[in-house]
Amino acid sequence: MKALFDISSAIPDPFDCLLICEVTDDGFSYAIKNQTDGTFTTVAVFEADKSAARENYSDSLRDLIEQIEVLKRNFKQVIIMFSFEDSVLIPFSMYSSLENEQVLKLIHGDLKENSAVMTDLVTGSGVYNAYRVPKPVVNVVKSYFPHATTVHQYSVLLQQPQPTGHQLNVVFYPKRIVLHLYKNGQTVLINAYGYKRPEDVSYTLLNACQHFEMENVPVKISGLIEKESALYKELYKYFETIELAELPASHQYAADISQQPAHYFSHLFSIDA
Repeated sequence: MKALFDISSAIPDPFDCLLICEVTDDGFSYAIKNQTDGTFTTVAVFEADKSAARENYSDSLRDLIEQIEVLKRNFKQVIIMFSFEDSVLIPFSMYSSLENEQVLKLIHGDLKENSAVMTDLVTGSGVYNAYRVPKPVVNVVKSYFPHATTVHQYSVLLQQPQPTGHQLNVVFYPKRIVLHLYKNGQTVLINAYGYKRPEDVSYTLLNACQHFEMENVPVKISGLIEKESALYKELYKYFETIELAELPASHQYAADISQQPAHYFSHLFSIDA
């Protein structure tokens, strides 16, 4: 994998630290926080090799973790967030653990046979999040982080502070976005979409707003997007209010991290919240 960011200050004893990892099907990120003083000292973002076959991703992930010595040490706490798009949010009243696999196959297809079905309980939203992750990826994660807490990205997003009105939150990855749409302060859509051109992103956002009969929706951006990029300028053609996410105020950050645009890593640090 190729390193997009690798920012590291002096790391205290890992046994006093929290390790947060985000595992996607096109990359890997991690951050380390000193639990003693609440300071994030390290953040790194890696992108999967575009030329490598997707089915070999677990091998690339294993090779990467093996190369990063600090990840093989014993941390006080480890949280793994899986950011894979095959997810179904099921209300409490309709949930049956015996049906999770069939529901995922119905919504997302049955071609991904070598997958592990996992479930999060999102109490505040009254739903279960049933999702699937490739088994080879799960095996790699368990081999290096056997005692980690695992969670899906959509479960994390559902537990973020809710706006009072309409809002469209977008997390940007190199060729993918995760969209979280609020209508009158309530979640109406969480989904991932691939894109190749800036126009693909604006179309996706406008289509979501039109579907839920919403206009002039404020947009909040996090993830890997440059403020001067064609992609960012494309969004300004159609949305009047665009906000770049800030770093969660509940934590402290090493100087090298604070010097970077805050929205690059805000979604990663917010996992801890």
